[in-house]
Parts: sequence; C-alpha cells; structure tokens
Amino acid sequence: MTWLEGLLKMYKNDGHNIFIYEHALIESYGAGDDKVFPLYAGGLQQSYPTVQRLVKLLEENPDVHFLSGHTHLDFEYGYNIDNRGGDTCYTVHIPSLSCPTQIVGGSMDYTMYEDKSQGYFVDVYEDAVVYNGTDLCTNEYLPLYCYMIDQSGQALSKNNIGEEEPDGTMANINVDVSNLSENPEYVYCYAFNEDDGSAVKYPGVLMEKQSDGTYSCEISADYKEMYFFFQDPTLGRIGSDIYPVNNCKIVIGYDLITYSNPNNWSVVNAYVWDDSNTPFSWPGLAMTKGSDGKWSVRIPGGGAFTWVIFNNKPGSAQTDDLNITPYVTVGEAGSYTITEPIVRPTLPIEPTTSPIISAPDTTPTTAPIVTETQTGPTTSEKTEPTTQETTAPIVTEPVNYLYGDANLDNIVNVKDATLIQKYVAKSADLSEKALIQANVTGDNAVNVRDATAIQKKAANMINSFPIEEKSAVVPLGATSSQLSTLISTVKSTLSSEYKYASYDAYMALKKQYYAYKDKAISSMSAAEITAAYNAINGALTGYNTMKKNNGGSSTPTGGDVTVYFTNNHNWSTVNAYIWKDGGSTLKAWPGTAMTYVKTNSQNQAVYSITYNSSLYDMVIFNNGGSAQTVDIKLTGVSGTGYYISGGSGKSLTCSTYTFG
Repeated sequence: MTWLEGLLKMYKNDGHNIFIYEHALIESYGAGDDKVFPLYAGGLQQSYPTVQRLVKLLEENPDVHFLSGHTHLDFEYGYNIDNRGGDTCYTVHIPSLSCPTQIVGGSMDYTMYEDKSQGYFVDVYEDAVVYNGTDLCTNEYLPLYCYMIDQSGQALSKNNIGEEEPDGTMANINVDVSNLSENPEYVYCYAFNEDDGSAVKYPGVLMEKQSDGTYSCEISADYKEMYFFFQDPTLGRIGSDIYPVNNCKIVIGYDLITYSNPNNWSVVNAYVWDDSNTPFSWPGLAMTKGSDGKWSVRIPGGGAFTWVIFNNKPGSAQTDDLNITPYVTVGEAGSYTITEPIVRPTLPIEPTTSPIISAPDTTPTTAPIVTETQTGPTTSEKTEPTTQETTAPIVTEPVNYLYGDANLDNIVNVKDATLIQKYVAKSADLSEKALIQANVTGDNAVNVRDATAIQKKAANMINSFPIEEKSAVVPLGATSSQLSTLISTVKSTLSSEYKYASYDAYMALKKQYYAYKDKAISSMSAAEITAAYNAINGALTGYNTMKKNNGGSSTPTGGDVTVYFTNNHNWSTVNAYIWKDGGSTLKAWPGTAMTYVKTNSQNQAVYSITYNSSLYDMVIFNNGGSAQTVDIKLTGVSGTGYYISGGSGKSLTCSTYTFG
C-alpha cells in the first residue's frame, strides 16, 4: 500500500489517466457484485486493515480507474461500472474472456459457455475515457454496455441498464405472499424487457411491507414484464410466473406437497428444486403432521419445481430424487388484477446507426495497452466510407505485404491500430491492400483483435504477428466424422482449460469453435469440411504450442495428485471427504483433515490434501459440522485450488484457481 500511495501522489494532477488493475473486487464496494447481498464470497474483505487503506486511497483519488474481475458476472446483470455517486474512484468490473457467469437460483453458476466471451476495448481521450463492452467471440460492441466517463467535469455518463431511472409513467405494484409458508422478510420486484435486454438491477426493486402484510413498490412502465424474489437473493424466485407490468394487485398462490412418511420419521423435511431454480438450502422446508397422519408443507405455486427429496435431517435418512408431481395438490391458484390501466410512454425511435456512445472530437492521446503516446489522424483526415468490406481477402503470399501497415505509410505503429478501430466502427475505409496488411491475426477478417495485436507490436510486447508465425500445417483432407470429433475435442479443451483464456491462442481457438460449432456438417461439401477441419486444427495446434511454451498441462496423469482449499469462510476445521463416483471412499465422513500449507495475502489459511487420482474423483470440503460444499468433480490435475464462491449452508459452491 505504501508503494501504491507513493505512485498516486507522484502522478496525481499531472494530466494523465491512472488505471489500477486488481484481480479481486472489494466486497460490498463498487462494481462487480451486489453491495447489499453479495453473491460472491471471495472478494477483498473490508475488515482487513490493508483493504481499508486501499479503499481510503480510492476515495482520496476519485479520478482513478480501478479495474477488477473475479466474480465473472455477465454484463447483463448491470454490475459493470460505479463510482458511488462521486464518493470514490471509478470502479469497473471486467466479466470473463472464457466464462461469463450466470445467476441461477440466486447463486452464481460457473458453467462454461464456449460461445460467450466478454470484455472492454478502452478509448482514452484527453477529457474522457470510453469503455466499449465487447462480445469477444463475435468482435462486436455491445451498445447496452458501453460507458463514457466525462473527465472534464468528472461525471459518469452511461446507459440506464440496471438502474431504476424512469422517464415517464410509473406502475404501482402490490403483491400478497401470505399464502406461502416462508413468511419472507424481504420481497423484490425484478422488472425487465426481454426484447432489448434492459432490466432493473438484480435482484430487483426492494418492495415496502404494508400494514396489511402485502408488499408494494413503483416500477417504470417502460418495463413490460416482472417476477419476484423473496427473503434475499440466495432464496430464489417466488414461483415461475411472469406478470405484465401495470397498476396491479397480485396474489401469489401455493401448492401443497404431501408425504405419507412410511418410515415413521419423527422429523420430515421436503427439499424441492428445479434444474434452473434451487431456492431452498438443504434439508429444505420443515413439514407438519396433519390429523390424517400425513405430513405437508406449502411451496410456491405455478409448477415451479420438478424434484423433491424427503429427509429426516438431523437424521441421516432420505429418499431418492423423486418427481414431485405425485406429491403435489394445487392450493390457491393466486390472481393478477389490474387496479387501473396505465398508458405506456412513447419511446423514442432508435437511431439506425450504432448507438455506441460518441467520443469527444479530440483524438485519443493514449492508445489502450500501449505505453507510447501517439497522435492519430485528425478529423480533417477522415474519409467517409463508400462501401464497407466485412471480411479481409484470404492471404496466400504473406511475404508480399508489410503486416500491420493499415494506413500504407510503410511504418507499423499505433496510427495503424487507430485506423483499424475506426474501420471497425464504420467511420473509415480500407483499400484492398490495406485490408490484407491489417489482417495480422490471420483469421481472414479485420477487427479489434488486429488493432490490439498492432498495439502490442508497437509497444514491443510481441516480436511478430500471428499471421507471420503460422506454422506450415499440411492441409489435410478430412471426413465429416473427423470434423465432428475435432469440434468435440476443442469444446472439451475450452471447457477444461479456461485458465488460459487470457492468451491470444486460446481466444483464436475459441473463435474457430464458435464459427463451426452449429454448422450442419452433413450438408457441407467435402471442400468445406476440409477447410473447416484445417482452420480448427491449425488453431488447436497453435494453442497447444502456446500451452507447451508456457509450461502448462491440464491433462490428468493418474497417480498422486495434490489439491488445495482456501479457507475463506474461516472454518475452525477443514476436511476433505474424497470418494470414487459409484465406488469406495478414502475415509468415512467427514473425511480427512486437510494439512495447513500457508496463509495468503488476504489472511486466509490454505490447506492441501494428496489423493490417488486413479482411485478417487469426487470431493466435498466441509467443517465437520453445518457447512459443506456441494459434490465437486475432481479434475485429476495437481495444483488445482478451490475456494468458496457462493451458496450457503450445506450447498456451498466453489471456484478454482492454480496454486503457486
């Protein structure tokens, strides 16, 4: 912190922008997660003195840009940029190149989506910084997630995604949840527009409890649909119904789940869930014995759940996963009543051109990534495009061209990168030769990746362009079966090795996978199959070469493997219950006490355990008491670390890192 404080004092008020990059976000502070009900448990804890000092520095330097990631949360949830109304610096959340996270059932789902990749391209000007949210699979800007920070007056200018800032008519929403057994303390109204993706900030607008026990709030009539969350985000949605936004009163119905309790348990619980909705922590809802001897409990209605497990927790008995239908009787169906029609405000006509926030007239004084400052073409040098080429010609003789020289001045520098960015934004044109020379990644398209590569070359971060390094991969004639197998192999590689997502070779492989994963191979010609196979195989070869050069290996080798667990929940005891799926266990529950290794920079203890990966492939980390993770599939890769990132009680979820 002393080092950082010294640098901030050195560069403060000298006319330069200051960017701080920190992997982990600060919990309950700034962008990246909900500040009231954090979904993520691995952020920098404000209880630590060093974090408190960092926060103080950020608040003393409001012109700083603090960029972090760690939660991986998708752009769509709106936790992207924040400065607490001017009380602190600009905090910016970067989702993930490999695995933008979804929120499922109130918890973060780290499922790998091969066709998702999100980040920013940043334009830096004398009086503004523009963060261009980008889909890095398609190399397209996402207008809803483009933000401009006007530093002439230090005001944050952004779209209204995730904010409740209505322009016109408001709808009064009243909801009655008294039919439910949960007796929720909090209820949230989540309103959205499916057509354009706009929404209030997750988990919604906090509703106010009325004297009659109902909950009320106002929602902008700009939104068309809504549903409800209750208690806190980890408990999930109320029912499965989606309601139109209007002045209305909604009575939430219920279903009654009944169990005969054939084993005469003294305690009966019902754990209910759906594949996309897991609102209750284990062991579920406590059931009540009726006069007929059957046990029952109310659950949210509308067919919100598919599965049920009956259990006698704190005992050890439970049923299998059961289809819920035979155990459910429909209770009160609920109702939706419009109390007074409202007239929706007339929305302005969307512009036909891309609504990316327009930048100031000044030319960027600093290109992102590049440390050398260059001056781009002035406004008078711009030429309006007559026709827009969308793909670069396929390059067959690379030695005839000066790669990177997009403006044809026989020099490769950031001016070329700036021109390519303008070309991508459709504010400049490129000749046929310029298109060939601008395509430095060799993917037969001129896009922001080419601009980034040129910036790196100009800053001496790379020695040559990818197109210049293409290995002499012998073109192969391929069958449809070989192509299908190769695509499956690449999918598995991308899913299991996303720790390499920051490398260009990983992103090039992902782009090739994205281009062909949905192709109907059976309808492709032999030439098309061969071209696709060679394109994907070439990218895979480049990726494997990169991984080898960086000393990486994600391939399980069998034998003894050591894994690590960061105790970020401060358990007094840390155990690892390890077993073979469908087979034997290493040691009876709660498993083996893990070995202390060290304390990390966040003052969190790190533990390890070694097991034979040929014999075991599953683990549950637990404290021997009321806290444990879900069942975790072990990768068999030594050095894999785990930490708790979501869930609660006995359903904690983990994320991974590489220990070192």
